Parts: sequence; C-alpha cells; structure tokens
Amino acid sequence: MYRAEIPAEVPERVDEVATGVVDAVFHVRKQLDAGLNEELYKIALGMELTKRGISFAREARVPVHYDGVRIGVAVPDFLLVNFHAVPRGPGIRRLVPPPR
Repeated sequence: MYRAEIPAEVPERVDEVATGVVDAVFHVRKQLDAGLNEELYKIALGMELTKRGISFAREARVPVHYDGVRIGVAVPDFLLVNFHAVPRGPGIRRLVPPPR
C-alpha cells in the first residue's frame, strides 16, 4: 500500500520527469488534430514517453486502498514505473512505495 508523504521540496528527478510528461503531451497534441480516436492519442503519447526515456505501463491494474482496506482496482491509461507519482490533492505531494 502506498502512503502519502509531504516532502520539503520536489526532488530534481520528479521535476525532470513531470516536465518530460507535460512536454510529451503537448507534442502529441500539436502533431495530431482534435477529434481523433482516443486510442491514437494513447499510442502517440506512449511513443513520445518512450523517446524521452520515461518508463510507463499502459492500463496497469493498481490496487486502491482506503483506511487500510483494499476497496478495488484502478486502471489508469498510463502509469509511470519506478517513479514517485505527483498526484493532485489536498496536502499530498507524492506517493511513496511501501518498504520492501
């Protein structure tokens, strides 16, 4: 289970990868016109993330826990791999994998 951690500052790698992801999204949007099938955008974004050396998994099954209890599974379009995600939410700055 992941736990929320509030770091004093964003690690350099987080900023680097986040910038790469945003740049990739804008690059895909600039290259492809609006109104295409969503799957085409997913394929193009995967190509851009790969070109930028950003590891990801498509439609990975991620367990969701609430109050220590598994309540279901989320299937995000893209999941960054071996990276601390930076979610939006009150007070949460990143998710840290559990200790092994």
